Amino acid sequence: MHIDTHTIQALAFQFVNLIIFASILYRFGKAPFVDFVASRSATLREQITDAKLKLQAAQDQFNEYRARLDSMGAEVAALRAQNAQDVAAVTARIREDAAKQSQRIVAEARVAREASIEAAKARLVADLGSMVLTRAEMLIKERLTGDQKARIRKEFSNQVEQIQ
Repeated sequence: MHIDTHTIQALAFQFVNLIIFASILYRFGKAPFVDFVASRSATLREQITDAKLKLQAAQDQFNEYRARLDSMGAEVAALRAQNAQDVAAVTARIREDAAKQSQRIVAEARVAREASIEAAKARLVADLGSMVLTRAEMLIKERLTGDQKARIRKEFSNQVEQIQ
């Protein structure tokens, strides 16, 4: 490859232009670029810090939910045990109440039976007494003669006069 002076001069001129352009860029672009990089770096640091805080909060919340979930099994077991105790207590109370009520019903039935027996006896005694008196009256009427009737009337009249 063959390089002539004209090409070298053209390349040198372009190289000088490049250095001038780079110096101008460096001179005027350095501060905004540094500011941009610093601002971007600060923004990224803030975002990373916020992300770390959010991650920590999420981790704490996750741990709290995990603890609740782990303890939920124990709570469910405790509730089931409490429910079983409540059912047993209610069952025992119902059986006790049923036993008391059945004893009360049996006692009331005995009292009612005794009262019915006494009432039946009283009715039988009254009916029997009435029947005995009726039969006795019939027998007396059949056997009583006219003279006896007159004597009884006379005695009854005397007794009524004495009372008055």
